[in-house]
Amino acid sequence: MSAEKKKKITLEDLALVTKKGFAESKKTVDKLMQEMRGGFDGVDVKIKESEKRIIKEIDTKIDTKIDELALITKRGFDAVDERFDEVDEKLAEHDGRFTAVDEKLAEHDGRFTALETAMKFGFNESKKRDEKLEAKIDKSITLLDSYVNKQESFKQEFTVVKEEIRQIKGIVKNKLGVAHKQFSN
Repeated sequence: MSAEKKKKITLEDLALVTKKGFAESKKTVDKLMQEMRGGFDGVDVKIKESEKRIIKEIDTKIDTKIDELALITKRGFDAVDERFDEVDEKLAEHDGRFTAVDEKLAEHDGRFTALETAMKFGFNESKKRDEKLEAKIDKSITLLDSYVNKQESFKQEFTVVKEEIRQIKGIVKNKLGVAHKQFSN
């Protein structure tokens, strides 16, 4: 009978047992959640500490590399400065040479100016002489033309006189019958 007397479970009893089970499960889950939150918070703290440590290491390495690069760059610029100093010294030497060349050129420039002045004067004198010579030549040509014209005129006149004398001789010979040796041809 005891097996027959088994108690019947009602829906309300079942609901009540289920409610208790859920309440206990909720407590367990809440407890696990709190533990997990505590664990996550611990992990977050560890991550933040690691992050800070890594950032600090990286910053230190970067600072070290920057310092090394700055030192290398400084050495490079120092070497370049030394080369420029050497170039400046050589340029100073060349500048002195150029100054000497400039002085010699200035001296030669003065000579060239004097030579140019003398040449201009000489050319002007030569031009004046040429003009005088041309004037004399023109005068000589004029005189010579005049002389040649007078000679030509004299020659023509002489030819006319000669012809007239020949004619007079012919007349004297014909009319007077006199022939003179001087007058013969």
